[in-house]
Parts: sequence; structure tokens; C-alpha cells
Amino acid sequence: EARVSGSAGYKLNFIRLAAFAISGMIFVGPYLHAFYSGLWALGGQLERRYNASKGLKILLQVIIDQTVGVIVFFPLYYYVYEYAEAMVALRNLGPVAARATSKIQSEIISVLMTNWAVWIPAQIITFSFIPEHLRVIVVNVVSVFWNAYLCTRVA
Repeated sequence: EARVSGSAGYKLNFIRLAAFAISGMIFVGPYLHAFYSGLWALGGQLERRYNASKGLKILLQVIIDQTVGVIVFFPLYYYVYEYAEAMVALRNLGPVAARATSKIQSEIISVLMTNWAVWIPAQIITFSFIPEHLRVIVVNVVSVFWNAYLCTRVA
């Protein structure tokens, strides 16, 4: 750990930082890329095949994103993060699954509630008003704040 200058005693945990970076590179980025690519393709199919209105398409995309997307993502993320942190810290991998399961059981409800409070409005706005080629930038801005919160819950 290192003291961050001018931070009133805050210590930067390099193991946690490395674990978040690794989990982001090997899981979060690829998962979100694949998931949202599929979600945009589904939106296109709804428009072409079923002549779905923009409002219906957005509603279905947000519902899928905030149900299937988060129900699959968060439990997997807890496990990926815990394994990454254990490997970076050179700890025994044996108790990692039990630790991740325990964190999921104690944190998942509050993480999901906060996720829905942040991401449902953010995604409705993004899907409704932001051109598809700019959505990643907009979501990345929201993600900076989301990741700061998530860091306090997962790690």
C-alpha cells in the first residue's frame, strides 16, 4: 500500500487496483462488448422483423440488460475479481470460491438495487438519445462513478 499525497491518510491498495484492472481486462470488457453487441443486434431484429417502435425496442433492451445482463454478470464478476485478487496477492486459491460466494450472499441485493437506480435511467437516456457510435463514451463516463462504488462493495 502507498499513501496518496494530500489524501488525508488514504492508502492506495495496489493489489486491489491490479485485481480490478485484471478483472476488467479479462472479464468485464469482453463480457460487456459481447453482451451489448448482442443487445444492439436484437434491437435491429426487433425493428426489421417485427417493426417494433423505438420506445418498445428501448424498453425491451433495458429490461434484458437489467435482468439477464446483471443476473449473469454480477455473480461471475465477484468470482473473477476474487480469483484475480488472490493471484495478484499470491494467496492460496482454495478459499477463493467460498469467499466470493459469501460476498455475493451479503452484497448482491444492495449492489443490484444501486445498479438499478444508476443504470436503468442511464441506459434509458443512452438508448433513447445517444447515437450508437457514441454510447460507449457516455456509458464510460457513468462507469467511472459506478466503478468507484463497485470497488467499495466487491473488494
